[in-house]
Amino acid sequence: MTRISRRQFIIAATGSAAGLASVARSFARPDSSARTSAARPEFACALVDLEGCCALRESLVGYEAALARCRVRFVRTTPERATRASLIIVPGCARFERGFVTLLRSSLEQGSLVVIESGAAFAESAEFGAHRTVLESHFGIEIDAPVSLWSEGVGEGFALPNYAAKSPTRAGRTRVPYIDFTWPVRAKVRDFSRVVPLRLSGAGLERDGVEPIGWAEGQLIGARRTIGKGMLAYLGSPLGPALRYEDREAERWLNALLGVS
Repeated sequence: MTRISRRQFIIAATGSAAGLASVARSFARPDSSARTSAARPEFACALVDLEGCCALRESLVGYEAALARCRVRFVRTTPERATRASLIIVPGCARFERGFVTLLRSSLEQGSLVVIESGAAFAESAEFGAHRTVLESHFGIEIDAPVSLWSEGVGEGFALPNYAAKSPTRAGRTRVPYIDFTWPVRAKVRDFSRVVPLRLSGAGLERDGVEPIGWAEGQLIGARRTIGKGMLAYLGSPLGPALRYEDREAERWLNALLGVS
């Protein structure tokens, strides 16, 4: 048996006790940097690809191109991973899956800015009805039936290869409709073709906590609403197609939105 002195025994015992105390503290009180990392969003912006639930793929492409030009840290992702961002953009949304609604509500409660760009104007009637129900029951947004802001023969179809050529100076064409945004910056963006306006009748927007942010031809087509610690912004007119064609006002609006988030 190896003999040790009393002094050696005390030093060894003290060292063991300090080590055990350090281990205990590590379990009882997690590292602050770990807590900060867990609370920090993984992405500055999540662009949600709804796949079959998106009625306007052109809008998704437009947002992706514009965000790349802005050089913002973003990711094109599935609905399941979208909650890891401070700004969540949902382009061309026509249908909400039940699980995605739950995730969006959770993100809003925790402080995310969620932008739902409606694509329901291009959906089937049954799909539109379900879209309307979800917006009202889960997000407190009431919408009306889709409205075409273009006269017959103007803005037909979903592609915009000659978007810039549609001008009020062309024979037989009416003036181009514009969306007047008041938030997050004042901007005047050319309309795509069809809009899904908010309902103005009923209990009243202010009492329901809904703040208008965009108008077109007397129709309210954009609004925001505080939900939990976050904010929901609803766009009834697709902005993505204008972003795809590098509309200057649309890009200014998007840049301002990135600054808010």
